[in-house]
Amino acid sequence: MSRREWALAIARVARWLLPRGRGEWAEAMEAELYYVDDEEAVRWALGYLVANSRERIRAMKIEMTARQARRLNLALALVFAGLMLVVSYAMKGSPEVWTVIGLLTAVWMVPFGYLSQREASGCGRARGSAA
Repeated sequence: MSRREWALAIARVARWLLPRGRGEWAEAMEAELYYVDDEEAVRWALGYLVANSRERIRAMKIEMTARQARRLNLALALVFAGLMLVVSYAMKGSPEVWTVIGLLTAVWMVPFGYLSQREASGCGRARGSAA
């Protein structure tokens, strides 16, 4: 796959993650992809994926304890580590292996950052609720 094809595939995943009601924003973001050169397209698409993942997490407003956040963070880290091992083995010798590993790392960083923040804050109440 070319870099442009990878970027378009990542953008499709990113659009799927976006909460309902954000279709116009997704169309505008995807239109920008066609103005980004091939060398930067994958990096741009990864940024789009991270932004959409954050929007999805904000829309969910998950309530959990600090202990639950810590456990979920550990479980997700193990799942993504396993995925990276499987991908690196399955794509051994392919020049795109590091792009896919980078994509998995970028996707993993979104819930990791969110759960780490929830763990540090004590997770006592939903985001935006009164004290």
